[in-house]
Amino acid sequence: MRGVTPPERADASPASTRTDVTSVNAFRARLLDALRASITERGYSETTISDIVARARASRRTFYAVWPTKDDCLLSLMDEVDTALAKRLTNEVDPGAPWQDQVAQAVQAYFEHVHEQPAVYLCAFRDLPALGDAARASIRKANDTFVGVIHDLSDNEEFRRSGLGPTSRRLALIVLGGLNEMIADVLESGEDIRDSVPLGIATTTALLSTSAGRSSVGD
Repeated sequence: MRGVTPPERADASPASTRTDVTSVNAFRARLLDALRASITERGYSETTISDIVARARASRRTFYAVWPTKDDCLLSLMDEVDTALAKRLTNEVDPGAPWQDQVAQAVQAYFEHVHEQPAVYLCAFRDLPALGDAARASIRKANDTFVGVIHDLSDNEEFRRSGLGPTSRRLALIVLGGLNEMIADVLESGEDIRDSVPLGIATTTALLSTSAGRSSVGD
């Protein structure tokens, strides 16, 4: 009959759609946690979609409802990690402290975040770039995020009083790139990243103290 919704289409109601979205979002978090765990145990290259869904107690159909490929799932995980780190840095740095103390707080927070998930960070530094074009936009976005964080963290009275802030984009990229490569080397060596906190603080402080940090070149 015209105008009568067949019983089999009842699940297309707005309420059902909202439930489906909530369910997918819940599985998304579980699938990301499963990928994180598999990277820690097996490495990204050895991880399969079957590994991910088995750990998440989900189905391949559920996985493909969220991401078309394993690489897309990795990109989502890296975005989640970056977002959490940016929030942590902002929360753990005291803008009223001497600028050297702010640098120490930021480096300490970063290295602690790495320590909590070293395999994921090593994957970000080594496996992610190998994805080529698929990862280029993600890496650029992450760099832009943390350049912005470094700029904002150094845009306060303590840095300005010392003639150091806010940090230019190019100098922020040098600081970020140097720290990231050092972290990758430490992780590949199987060492505890926390042992390198003093070196990270010293080098970052030295870089931010350069005359380049007092100019607007590269902003």
